[in-house]
Amino acid sequence: MNNTLDLATLGKTNVLSILDSSYRRDIELHNEKVSNNRYILNVIINCIRFCGAFELALRGHDKKDTSLNSGIFRGLISFSAELDSALKVHLEKATFFKVNGKVVERFWGFLKPKEHNSEVLAECIKEQLAQHIGDVTGKLIAQTYDGASVMSGNINGVQTKTKQHYPNANYVHCYAHQLNLVMANAASINRNIRIFFASLGGFYKFFSTSSQRTAVLDEVLQRRLPKAAHTRWNFHSKTVNTVFEYREELITCMEKIISDESIKHIPTIE
Repeated sequence: MNNTLDLATLGKTNVLSILDSSYRRDIELHNEKVSNNRYILNVIINCIRFCGAFELALRGHDKKDTSLNSGIFRGLISFSAELDSALKVHLEKATFFKVNGKVVERFWGFLKPKEHNSEVLAECIKEQLAQHIGDVTGKLIAQTYDGASVMSGNINGVQTKTKQHYPNANYVHCYAHQLNLVMANAASINRNIRIFFASLGGFYKFFSTSSQRTAVLDEVLQRRLPKAAHTRWNFHSKTVNTVFEYREELITCMEKIISDESIKHIPTIE
């Protein structure tokens, strides 16, 4: 049995771990640190799960350290730290991986790929990423797009091709866009709502297809209506707010168009 064990481990044993006690100690400290970080992460994830289970908002109105009400999530973390000494020590002494970290979003730039298929788009993204993270493929941990098949496809989509090079870059559907789709599909069951939003989208089309009507809009309203883009999550809200805010001016525009024979009979271009 001993000979079998020796044969199985032949050439696989790290000699340094046997001869150098300080090297073994470094390994032990590293493993302890990893184990502690996993424990702290588990506590934080459980706090997030708690908020999700009871439909509690994570963020507060003021998340500064000096705030008296920084939100349910941070309050729950602070409360857990009073009961968990390991978490308390971590929050007091950790120089990174802290709960009060801020998500930083930076504008990258406008890119103009030669084509708009998944292969060209994925290659364009990889070229840009290579300039910043080089060949360290494990640094990219997420990617998010809307539901267009060229971006989100499981077989030939951009997210699939990107993940082949960056295995940790898990794809997440854009939640803002996803929420818009859910709400739009739910609301479309009501016939009156379908008619309302169809009519609302017709405002932009009515004015944009005629330079004379656009001139009237510029004269009276002194601004343009939001461009119709039903796949954009904020399209409907912007249009509703604009029409509501400038409803009197829009009525004036319509009256002026009706009174002008040269404009009234202009056909709408489909």
